[in-house]
Amino acid sequence: MGQIIRYVKVKSGDGVQPVELANIKDIDVKSYKNYLHAAFRQVLDALDLEVDEKSTQINLESFFGNTT
Repeated sequence: MGQIIRYVKVKSGDGVQPVELANIKDIDVKSYKNYLHAAFRQVLDALDLEVDEKSTQINLESFFGNTT
């Protein structure tokens, strides 16, 4: 069987580091935000919804309609 290697993206060096050796201040938060943004964009595109790029917020009424 193979071995599972857990790693995180970091700001320096090769860009990745094993979780066991990583320090929280070295994690590349911007990279993770970009990954999440791309993933949410794909989900919202599938639902035919758009996100306001300036605020990156979406109104829940877009999902459920106006319930009042």
